[in-house]
Amino acid sequence: MAKFAAIFTIVVLLAFIGYKQFNSGPRDERTAVLQAVTIAKKEKPLKPEEEALLKVQLALIDYSARVGAPPNMLQDLAPTYFDTVPVDPLTGKEFPYERDGKSYRLGSQVASSEGEGQVADTQAKTGSNVA
Repeated sequence: MAKFAAIFTIVVLLAFIGYKQFNSGPRDERTAVLQAVTIAKKEKPLKPEEEALLKVQLALIDYSARVGAPPNMLQDLAPTYFDTVPVDPLTGKEFPYERDGKSYRLGSQVASSEGEGQVADTQAKTGSNVA
């Protein structure tokens, strides 16, 4: 019994140390998005429009995971992720965005479905079901 208590105490102590190590402060969503973009840029150079789109995508993924569904509009990401929603450097306007339940379409996916007068297929949807 003493052996079990010692092992149990060690496991609890290690779990506590791990918790304190990884949860040492409030979560900063902006920093997390910027760190992820920095990592992506090390893998492959990004054009300005790709970087802006990636920031919005990462914010949408994180928002969806925290809330359980994507935001109704991109403006819902401010001020948590951005002061203002990033714009597409090519158009100078906000990225096109549509929400459909627990999925969404972003950028050219929306533009192509609007241009064709039909909804983009399921594979073109981003941010599918969120647990």
